[in-house]
Amino acid sequence: MVVGEKLIYELSNHSLTYELMDSLGVVYPQFWLSLNVEGSFQQYINVIKYVYCVPNKHGLFGSGIWIPLMLDPTTLDMQHSCLF
Repeated sequence: MVVGEKLIYELSNHSLTYELMDSLGVVYPQFWLSLNVEGSFQQYINVIKYVYCVPNKHGLFGSGIWIPLMLDPTTLDMQHSCLF
């Protein structure tokens, strides 16, 4: 793989996806004013947990260090149960 292909591969694997960007909208007041908040909240939390509640290896071209969980999935679930 040439350097350009490696860079494109790394950027595509480490960039925020549309689903994640959409899910991070739960931090904005506008999210809570929308319809069907209770129905969509768990879906968004699941996306956030999939990305931030698993250990990941960070660093260019796979030569990085393992980063532990960024968020605690149990805490997210407890916050969800307090909201609804």
